[in-house]
Amino acid sequence: MNPATTAALITLKQAKAAAPGSAAADSAAAGSLPVRISARRPTAGKAGAKAGRARGRRSQPVAGVRAKAKGSRTAKPQRLGARAAGSAAGRSAPGGALAPGKQAASASRAWFRWWRGRSRTGLGKSYMQFARSFMLGYAKASGLNLSRMLPLPTERSVSAVIHAATGHPSISAVLEQLGRLALDEIIVVAGGLPDDRRRLIREHPSGPVLVHYPEPLGYGAGRAAGARFAASDIVLFLEEQEPVRAEELLPYIASVAKGNDLAIGMMPGQHGPFGSREPAAMLKEFMNLIQGRRDLGTASLEHCPHALSRRAIDRLGAANLAVPPVAQAAALLQGLRAAALPASSSLPGRAVRRQEDSPAGLMPEVLMGDRLEAFHEQIRTTGPRSRFPDHLRKREAAKEAST
Repeated sequence: MNPATTAALITLKQAKAAAPGSAAADSAAAGSLPVRISARRPTAGKAGAKAGRARGRRSQPVAGVRAKAKGSRTAKPQRLGARAAGSAAGRSAPGGALAPGKQAASASRAWFRWWRGRSRTGLGKSYMQFARSFMLGYAKASGLNLSRMLPLPTERSVSAVIHAATGHPSISAVLEQLGRLALDEIIVVAGGLPDDRRRLIREHPSGPVLVHYPEPLGYGAGRAAGARFAASDIVLFLEEQEPVRAEELLPYIASVAKGNDLAIGMMPGQHGPFGSREPAAMLKEFMNLIQGRRDLGTASLEHCPHALSRRAIDRLGAANLAVPPVAQAAALLQGLRAAALPASSSLPGRAVRRQEDSPAGLMPEVLMGDRLEAFHEQIRTTGPRSRFPDHLRKREAAKEAST
């Protein structure tokens, strides 16, 4: 640094020290020497901790370290607690007299009693982790082969109904996913299947019950027959050509367990402007709209999976489930509680697949007739305008003029 620059800096410092209100000026006025204050950069880690202790101050941890340490300390003990609870429940498990499905259901209810008072996080990652830990402990203590079983978020009994229209090979994948759930029973309804297809269903490891009719059944009639045979509090409905992961079926069961009567899946691929959707999706959303249920969007009982409560089946009648759009309209008219769930990621992303290309060979005209029948039921019950008031026309005046 040259002498001129040095002199300029000295002059600037003296001017600042003499400025009114500065620390140096105040200390000089008090007759004391100015105190040198140096700025230190914040330090982190061990060096920062040592520096803090040397200055007599308590060091602060880096942001996020405390939370991470806390999570790592609590998550593992909770999982160990779930496994210990599963072991205790497994030691008091019923003997081998029960069928495998009943044994799994008993383990699932023991799990839910433990889980119910410990978390409100829903069916997220923690549910799956603790459920697996619980079932591992239960299986080891009871000697039952239930370690891969996924327990249900309810103590109520749950059945699954599959309509097997053609005995398509994909039904094995559907049964495999259902076999991972601790269901009370799995019912397969079919009609006119050859012997080899029936044997494939009967001998599946998930242990389904096959209800077989001599003649093929329509997609709605198969579900109606299954609902009549199911004896559980919650009934889950699926189709043979649409395998859905077991984890994605749990929200339907949980929705009914929380008090809903209908847990219906949205129609996949139907988002964006209304005018760009398929005609079938437009009609389904219109039906929900005129019933005051805009929140249901394109959700329809035509689609699987969906779940019904025992109250819904009893109120509607199992036979009336043969025409799903009419059954949904009647359920909403009777005040049954319905909730829409997002379309399963396991299903094909194409907008309309199942009902316009029905595995049961149902023609689009028949499906459209079912929807129009539901619309007729709606206006027959609520009037020709279906609860929509007419604020533009004076119909009384028109009647008087015509007379």
